[in-house]
Amino acid sequence: MRAQNWSMTILGYRRHQRRAAAMVGVSNMSTHDVMRFAEALSLYTGWLHADGSQPQLEGVRAQRPTWVALAELFADRRIAKTEGVTSGSLVFVAAVPAAGQPPSDRPLAQWADEQRLPWVEVVDNEIAYWGGLDDAQVDRLLAWFCCQRPLDGDWRTTRFDPATAARVRAGLFDHGWTRNLELARPGKKPTCELWGGVHQACILDHRQAPVPSLAHHGMRLTLADSMWTGKDIAERCVLSDETGKIVAS
Repeated sequence: MRAQNWSMTILGYRRHQRRAAAMVGVSNMSTHDVMRFAEALSLYTGWLHADGSQPQLEGVRAQRPTWVALAELFADRRIAKTEGVTSGSLVFVAAVPAAGQPPSDRPLAQWADEQRLPWVEVVDNEIAYWGGLDDAQVDRLLAWFCCQRPLDGDWRTTRFDPATAARVRAGLFDHGWTRNLELARPGKKPTCELWGGVHQACILDHRQAPVPSLAHHGMRLTLADSMWTGKDIAERCVLSDETGKIVAS
């Protein structure tokens, strides 16, 4: 049995597809992952709004926005490194004090879009929906995605070559990318395969995304000297449209 035969997914949503502004959804990205990623983007402070059970967060009041500094949350160990153990959502809007306090008459994410501020919604501690990111920040999110287990490299030191960055970013919004962990290879020159499309069991909102067999697009990425380069995969997709698992040929 393949021990890591399961898939992560990253999917872009164009304007008005899910919200007024463009967004990017990532599966299997926990609250801890999200806040560490935000910190790496220099999004150090902002407003946090929690709804529902959030045992991975300590000292954050539910039902009302709370001003937070991420460095303090991590220093005080108020963000637990857990996965998928909650039922509820939280929204973090990156802001500086000069942005003022968010209004109480509309959702925090809507206010962030109006102010053109980066924000993220974490659902059930395992799904992240990012909004307000520029192209460079989206590329950073794609680098994080490519470097996850079993590679577990330091994504912060990696970059895409310009041609690969443009193609991966375009595919993100055209069809999304599915990454089966069995198709990622650690080593001196790590590789991972990205397959266009989203499998039907994916936990992200993927109603308008094609399944992998219909996307007809795969890329094999190789990391050398901290640079990801990509080549098209000529073979047919080996992933199940239903589960994202590798199917026997």
